[in-house]
Amino acid sequence: MDTEGKLVLNKKLAEWAGFTKIKKLGSAWCGLSPTAKASGYGNLEDEPLPNFTESLDTCFKWLVPKIITNLADIDLSTTLEAQHKLFQLWVLQDAESYATDLCLAIEKLVNAEA
Repeated sequence: MDTEGKLVLNKKLAEWAGFTKIKKLGSAWCGLSPTAKASGYGNLEDEPLPNFTESLDTCFKWLVPKIITNLADIDLSTTLEAQHKLFQLWVLQDAESYATDLCLAIEKLVNAEA
């Protein structure tokens, strides 16, 4: 996956994860996280979006809990079954990094929700 493809995927996943006020500043996408609080200092909307395709930590913080909950609610009876489905899709991916592979697996599940 090329750099532009990763940027588009990161934006799509950020929107799905609940980030708002997403805009492009220069070459980076910025926005407001679902947990951001107005502090009165600076512009929280100008914070760069997480780089999901490059960081497993970021994926497990923002994406995995939501997709597991959604899977368990939609078509599976337990959280354990939802985890199994996600990780089964993850290992079937063939991209260049674990984080990108996980993002692609989550994207497939998000697309299936729509």
